[in-house]
Amino acid sequence: MNTKNENIKLDNTIVTNTEILNELKQYLEEQMIRATDMNPHLKLEFAKMTIRTKSIEIRMRLRKKEYNDLRDLNDQIIQNSELLKRYNDENSLNIITR
Repeated sequence: MNTKNENIKLDNTIVTNTEILNELKQYLEEQMIRATDMNPHLKLEFAKMTIRTKSIEIRMRLRKKEYNDLRDLNDQIIQNSELLKRYNDENSLNIITR
């Protein structure tokens, strides 16, 4: 049986953000309760799989939030651009700029 040694690489966002890191830690602790009767090698593999799975879930959630934020920002830019095209007198431009 050939085994492949794979290092778990977490996204820097997960590692540097204390709140997200605590979420991952809490999830791991909850999952490891189920692994009390496993041998140490199986327990390690279970822990790595748990960390990998949760970090992927967190990353997907962060990407979705980032996408939604960028989409909202883009919508605001489009709306403001339309206003600038429609109201191009100096008084309206000052109001829109503020």
